[in-house]
Amino acid sequence: MRRVTRCGEREQGAVAIIVALFMCFVVIGLGALTVDVGNINANRRVLQNGADAVALAVARQCADDGTCNPADPNLQILENANANVNAAPGVTGIRRVDGKPAICGIGPGLQPCTSAPDTRNLQECPGTPPGSKYVRVYTETTNAQGAHILPYSFGAAITGVGSGADQQTCASVAWGPIGTYTASVPLTLSLCMFDAMVAQYGSAGNLPPSPSGDWPGYGAGHVNPWPVASAEKVEYTTKYVGTCPNSNGHTANGSFGWLTANLCHASVTSGNWVNGDPGNNYQCDISAYYGKIIAIPIFDCVVSSGSAPGSPPGPTSKCDIPSSGGSNIWYHISGWASFYLTGYRFPSVSEKSVRSGLAPCSSPESCVSGWLTKLTLSDAPIGSGNTNYGITVLKNVG
Repeated sequence: MRRVTRCGEREQGAVAIIVALFMCFVVIGLGALTVDVGNINANRRVLQNGADAVALAVARQCADDGTCNPADPNLQILENANANVNAAPGVTGIRRVDGKPAICGIGPGLQPCTSAPDTRNLQECPGTPPGSKYVRVYTETTNAQGAHILPYSFGAAITGVGSGADQQTCASVAWGPIGTYTASVPLTLSLCMFDAMVAQYGSAGNLPPSPSGDWPGYGAGHVNPWPVASAEKVEYTTKYVGTCPNSNGHTANGSFGWLTANLCHASVTSGNWVNGDPGNNYQCDISAYYGKIIAIPIFDCVVSSGSAPGSPPGPTSKCDIPSSGGSNIWYHISGWASFYLTGYRFPSVSEKSVRSGLAPCSSPESCVSGWLTKLTLSDAPIGSGNTNYGITVLKNVG
């Protein structure tokens, strides 16, 4: 007797095979897509490292030299090093997918950028602060023959580019003087004393470099040698010195004074008035900063007033206090400088110069000794204007 079977039972095996084959192709396709997307993301990270490094280097050069050199061949070397390029040359490059200037921005020597920031397009920078000096750097991936490594279809889907090459990144760095900052040592130095110290270097851009490494940061075993002996200057409290002209055209007491402090710190904004004391009293323990860098505000006017004067001083303003000192003293802060504190003397405490081994001054005088340096900060806001006394703020802004 013939056994009767249903058609559905015969087809079950075939359907299972078809489904298995279909799933196999899907898994393979998804795997390929995952690999491609992973390669794109890894590729972008490589590109971004190079763009970030070059943007920081150009911004620092612009700030230090007063001009930018986007054609510097060392920038491509730096880009390759930070992109971890160890294979054939040309794997990454400082260039744009549309062939327009790959280094652009607002600053001396820079061409204006031709495209606006765009947070929706991963190939563009998200933005720059209004009115700031900034540099924008684009990097692009190609192979050694100049062809694009990744297929355009995948790259366009991820990066959102309309046409052309598929891989490009962008980095922006802004630079400028300090805005508001907290001085760890509440001292302020006069602009005329600053000008006198800078005179031997020609400009603030030529000041000695900051110390590095272990204390004291200069000399044998350190990156930088000691600055020349003539760089070390002794500055006295305004109680002991007369007036001197500064670069704003009026006269003010020279040297330095104390600022009204909160736990040995003073928050100061460039362009504002700050209450202080021109006397020789030791108002704050500065021993922790002996042989180290301090950020010090520069004043271009000092007056005796019962309250903050309000408007900034003009070229003919009277900016003078009695050399014997006084109360209700206000300093007008013009900007910030970097000062390497080599020694000091006050009635109750003193430290001999870490450089010369000599006391910077003798009783009854109060003084500090040291030299100005160049310094770069990233933990301060960028202020308005172009006044730069050796400290530059660099900010990654995209």
